[in-house]
Amino acid sequence: MTLSESIPFAVELTGHYILYPTHQKTIEKFGDQWTKPENLVGNGAYILEERVLNEKMVFKRNPHYWDNKNTVIDKGTFLILEGANAVNRYRADGLDLVGVPKELYKKMKAEYGNEMYTSPRLTSYVYEMNLAKPPFDNINIRKALNLGIDRQIMAEKVLGRGEKQSWTFIPKYIVGGEKVKDPEFASWTNEQRYAEAKKLLAEAGYSKQKPLEFELLYSKGEAAKNMVVALDAQWRQNLGGLVKLKPLDQEWKTFLGTGRARNFQMISSGWGADYNEASTFATYYLSTSNFNKVGFKNAEYDALVNSLYTAPSAEARQEIYAKAEAILDNNHLFIATYSPVGVGLKKPYLQGFGEFDPQLQFRFQNMYILKH
Repeated sequence: MTLSESIPFAVELTGHYILYPTHQKTIEKFGDQWTKPENLVGNGAYILEERVLNEKMVFKRNPHYWDNKNTVIDKGTFLILEGANAVNRYRADGLDLVGVPKELYKKMKAEYGNEMYTSPRLTSYVYEMNLAKPPFDNINIRKALNLGIDRQIMAEKVLGRGEKQSWTFIPKYIVGGEKVKDPEFASWTNEQRYAEAKKLLAEAGYSKQKPLEFELLYSKGEAAKNMVVALDAQWRQNLGGLVKLKPLDQEWKTFLGTGRARNFQMISSGWGADYNEASTFATYYLSTSNFNKVGFKNAEYDALVNSLYTAPSAEARQEIYAKAEAILDNNHLFIATYSPVGVGLKKPYLQGFGEFDPQLQFRFQNMYILKH
């Protein structure tokens, strides 16, 4: 790989699939048919033996792999199933490993608690506010709503699968995020936060007779709806009737289009890491970023993030990420809520799984099966 300029975290970038190596001669020979099992040439521990669209993929051991002697499992079959069907197949011993959809979590936890795993994910779920549209062109309004929720209740009661409350956009457990700190108000009591929020709203002219009204856009789905209902209840209760939320749900494709067009006041958003390094989050809010749909433009922030490429050390980059997060937090662009987890079931005899990978990238070549 040849770089046009310095990228200190280039090694971490190679963890993203777009930088996986491909066999040039195979592509030139077969064109758009190069990914068929009989044509595909890869460099991994397994070879694609069979692929049935929307049904399954079968992999067999690659005898040419450089570390083949340490590969244990000879063949693996990955089935493409909907959540409930996949879980039922697992219960019937037809699968060794399966993800658990949110709606089945409690039931599976009760039945298979000793076979359940949870893994932190490099994803941030936030509610973004459009700085170009009233009332969120007023930083004090943004701050008031940020102060007005109980994140612990959201994580533990509304979700309750092991999610943790979150105050920042850049996860602290991503490479480079080690020095990121929560905003100052995270150390306040709920009562202190709510009192300050009500004060800010009152100073902006809002009251029970004239509450702050705005739309919150989210994509259709039970989990997203539950979060919005909880937000609505918290703002009403915690802020003394000074806020009146108007929830607006849209089908996924419509929701994405509305977000790109910036035709919203507040919007439910999630951002997952493309690779395990904090730049994948910090670059999101650059003035030139296509993902920056709230209209945040800050020369200091841009200069800080762009200085990453010439930072002399990993520790220096950690300092940059911490300062960048502080700028985001002080501008109250979003309301951070929780850090998600991946939840699944794994048969006890399947070992070497490594369920704590924050990107949920599990190496099949490291797994083995105990006699059972």
